[in-house]
Amino acid sequence: MANLSLKSVSKLFDTQEAVKDLTLDVPDGQFIVLVGPSGCGKSTTLRMIAGLESITSGEIWIGDNLVNAILPKDRDVAMVFQNYALYPHMTVFENIAFPLKIRKLPNSEIQARVKEVAQLLELESYLNKKPKVLSGGQRQRVALGRAIVRKPQVFLFDEPLSNLDAQLRTQLRGELIKLHQKLKTTSVYVTHDQAEAMTLGEKIVVLKDGLTQQIGTPAEIYNFPSNIFVAGFIGTPKMNLIKGNISPSSEGLFFHNDFKLALPQEKMSSLKNYPQIIIGLRPQAISLSTTNSNRNWMVKGNLELIENLGGEKYFYLNLKGEKLVAQVKEDKNYPLDSSLEIFLDLKQAYYFDPATGKCII
Repeated sequence: MANLSLKSVSKLFDTQEAVKDLTLDVPDGQFIVLVGPSGCGKSTTLRMIAGLESITSGEIWIGDNLVNAILPKDRDVAMVFQNYALYPHMTVFENIAFPLKIRKLPNSEIQARVKEVAQLLELESYLNKKPKVLSGGQRQRVALGRAIVRKPQVFLFDEPLSNLDAQLRTQLRGELIKLHQKLKTTSVYVTHDQAEAMTLGEKIVVLKDGLTQQIGTPAEIYNFPSNIFVAGFIGTPKMNLIKGNISPSSEGLFFHNDFKLALPQEKMSSLKNYPQIIIGLRPQAISLSTTNSNRNWMVKGNLELIENLGGEKYFYLNLKGEKLVAQVKEDKNYPLDSSLEIFLDLKQAYYFDPATGKCII
């Protein structure tokens, strides 16, 4: 096991900069997740760590070794792909043992290591079977086993669960967490699924257009988003964002869209110098007016859709052109296109500068 460090790493494809000046330190044994939309540079970053892509500038260190010029096979990293990449003509045992045979380890050591990994991944009864008779989850465990058996310094995961159905993905997330707790190997995991990132990552790196938007723990990323992109990307359903003008009066500071809201007194000093702001509200910060009495933060919206998930319910509302999602706890049914009075809890809101996208407070 080892620390992993990227220092001002950039990658240029012709004139397209896929990764821009990425600096990242992954302590020994940490599980870090790179997350972002397609084309943000996360898989390119993973491939540069593995040595499958050359870097344009910067340095990559694994432990005390600068690996820029080191071949992939000599970097002591193991990569797990989303398509399993198993050999169909080999048994599960042979697939897991393959990297050890390439390194010409003694047969007795190969037998011992494969048996150990098979027990860890609950694959003992499948060792003599071929991949075609296995389920998607079992194949992915075999791919994990082939990586684990090498005992690398760093694990690299390139969206390994994206081909699985939702239930199996959830199950394997739990297995990956338990596996990491046992092995404590430095790990970098790539996904476009923010729920997966929040579940798995001890630390998360949010990327967009090759640039790092924020690095932090799942709680830090969710509770203290650094900008509008992070706020809108992390969280399900995503944060509601409403743009409007700011105007002072003798009664305080007001936010104007096609409606008017009095801003919280404790936020005024931070917001008074901005002509415009974007208010961010998680669905949990929006509720029906029947449960609140503060008239300053009441607005009316039309109900367009109800998403009933059993334990929770979401109302999709049209607020004079603004689309909002509210988490509703009451059981009362409302017909679609109802005009509902809703409460926006501005004490729970985030406030962003529309010029820079950065969080003000």
